[in-house]
Amino acid sequence: MLYEAESGNLSLVAVGDAIVGRRLSIHGEERFKAVIDRIRQADVSFANLEVLINDFEGFPSEHSGGTYMAMPSFIAEEMKWAGFNLLSRANNHAMDFSHGGLAATSRHLDAQGLAYSGVGENLAKARSPAYLDTPRGRIALLSICSTCPPGSRAGQQRPDMQGRPGISGLRHKKRFVVPVEQIDALRRIGSSIGLEESEPATTERGDSEAKLGRYDFLGHEFISGENPGACSEPDASDLQAMIKGIEAAKRQADFVFVSLHHHETDDAIENPSQFVRTFARACIDAGAHAILGHGPHILQGVEIYSGCPIFYSLGNFIYQSQTIEYLPADVYEQHGLDELRGLPADTSDARMWDYGLRRDPRWWHTIIARCDFEAGKLARLFLYPVELGQHAHRAQQGRPMVARNGKAEDVVRELEQLSQQFGTRVRFEDGVGVVAL
Repeated sequence: MLYEAESGNLSLVAVGDAIVGRRLSIHGEERFKAVIDRIRQADVSFANLEVLINDFEGFPSEHSGGTYMAMPSFIAEEMKWAGFNLLSRANNHAMDFSHGGLAATSRHLDAQGLAYSGVGENLAKARSPAYLDTPRGRIALLSICSTCPPGSRAGQQRPDMQGRPGISGLRHKKRFVVPVEQIDALRRIGSSIGLEESEPATTERGDSEAKLGRYDFLGHEFISGENPGACSEPDASDLQAMIKGIEAAKRQADFVFVSLHHHETDDAIENPSQFVRTFARACIDAGAHAILGHGPHILQGVEIYSGCPIFYSLGNFIYQSQTIEYLPADVYEQHGLDELRGLPADTSDARMWDYGLRRDPRWWHTIIARCDFEAGKLARLFLYPVELGQHAHRAQQGRPMVARNGKAEDVVRELEQLSQQFGTRVRFEDGVGVVAL
């Protein structure tokens, strides 16, 4: 063996959404330092960077990812201090401050030498992998997001027209399965409110599809079936583009990781949508070594598929959006506040009560996942439980601390239960979750 990287040995630490807005490096609690040490000890340390590091540069977009995640430029330094070296930026907040905010974030991350993927000045660049060189090998990260606010998806470049800056998006289709008699009911409702008259060209198609047990109603597709519910599938062209990217990256790197940011649900929020499962498994089939999912802000299950880990959602890792310093008028209007006299603290109060999940304990705990690869294969998988201070004051809330005692076991047991549907076995040992491989 000539090179160290030829051993195929690598350690990966992965966390979920990093919504970081304040200094991390000033803190010295033992349980916080233990979190940072865990990140720094790995060859590759990954997070989904769900903020803009732009000092409010750029103009607020008409559509945000939920709020406007603009943060000070020193956040790039703090992410590097914490030990992260590989970041995903394909998420629903990447375009909160339009193209200016996107470009400013890139400049600050580039200045710190942090590798990232999922955004670009056109679609080809947004889909391109980031490459990270380590003593243990070259790493490729491809990042994609299924939750894309209007105007945030990157656009393809042509010989005669520049592309559109934005994120690498994964489109998907959702269908609702209902009893056949409900298809007929929807058709009658559509007729009674004039939907078919407003689109006469589709009336004949609608009639034939209704008879076949399928009907489009208010932008949603309904099909008849015996098991009512929702089902979804990824867009074939977006999936194929990602598969092609993985296959190419595998020829250029020793390890390939895929990041997926998603908020959609088919049923319960703790269960990944079918299109997410289909996408993740297809990426593994194409040669990815791990799928790093995030977005729902709570944990979802872990699957070991063809010997590779799929983390459907790693939950929140840092959650500090409650103390953003400035917000555009749109946010105040959304919450019924005075657009000129309202203050950021008022919007934080409103958001906490408007979105009940933020009061759910699941929002405030998570795990640090560590994957040890040997000879290019997953050899060990550990889940380190973390808590984010649900009941602390807003000024401190959201910073990760090692979970201990009963809390640690609760987090691991929760993830164990969520993973059972994938046949994954997790045991709790010495404060840590250990995944059976």
